[in-house]
Amino acid sequence: MSENLKVGVIGVGHLGEHHARILGSFHDVDLVGVVDTDEKRGKEICDKYGTDFYSDLEDLIPKIEAASVVVPTESHYEVGKRLIEAGIDCLIEKPMVQTLAEAEKLYKIAVENDVLLQVGHIERFNTAFAAAREYIGEPRFIEVNRIGPFSERSTDIGVVMDLMIHDIDIMLSMVESPIKEIRTVGASVVTDFEDICNARFEFENGCVANLTASRISPEARREIRVFQEKNYVSLNYKEQEVKVWRLKEGGEDEAVDFEVYAPPIKDGESLRRELLHFIHCIQEGREPIVGGSEGKNALKVAFDVMDTMDSGNIKKFHG
Repeated sequence: MSENLKVGVIGVGHLGEHHARILGSFHDVDLVGVVDTDEKRGKEICDKYGTDFYSDLEDLIPKIEAASVVVPTESHYEVGKRLIEAGIDCLIEKPMVQTLAEAEKLYKIAVENDVLLQVGHIERFNTAFAAAREYIGEPRFIEVNRIGPFSERSTDIGVVMDLMIHDIDIMLSMVESPIKEIRTVGASVVTDFEDICNARFEFENGCVANLTASRISPEARREIRVFQEKNYVSLNYKEQEVKVWRLKEGGEDEAVDFEVYAPPIKDGESLRRELLHFIHCIQEGREPIVGGSEGKNALKVAFDVMDTMDSGNIKKFHG
């Protein structure tokens, strides 16, 4: 491997531009080029961040060792497959692919080719979540609200794949137990897909998680509350604020009382932290915290949620 890791960005729309901006700023990375179907847009990004434009992925492949895949979801599988088969380590934006069959195949191809595959579940790298995670052990009840006003972005998928999948991944990272039951309710309001969804998860260990995602709400809220034995953790993504309520120790005759602690939150752009993790995993030969297996698991549960909406609002899992 060369002294500097040679990387490319495939797809430079709104999010892809930020991938190019950040990767091009790392001192031990060479942003070799970007690929986009829109030549004007691609060259504009290249001029802005000092790299080369390629209209054909095949022309860039021999020049890179790693890539960010930021194309529309429908192209994740084909682009990811081509890169992985060429031995190129990949970060693929969420959702990992369009179907569970594609997820299984892409994960298998990555394992067979000994290629690193990371999935872009960015909230794992949010500094507020990192601070909150230190105080989360065995959740008993989780309440999540991820709601906001309608926009024209991502109207080709429903709110589960657009927004809720972030919190599904976070939930799965916190609860180490199989899902026992899912109950859902959802509605299509302004698109052909569900625009609001509430999903209630019951786990085998007794934990319950209640997730709400909406893209038709007048206000924006991104909050998680986690209740566990003797403490309660509150996380506000929007305000980058974490509070921990801890039960004070006292005698039998003393009233129940809590102390509130606000742990320090480091500064840091979530996408920069995610991409830095990707680069470090490649350089140090270690597995990413959100690899192909984790991306596949989040996708499966997201599909379970959508299937439950379509088939009677309750889905039970056995064994």
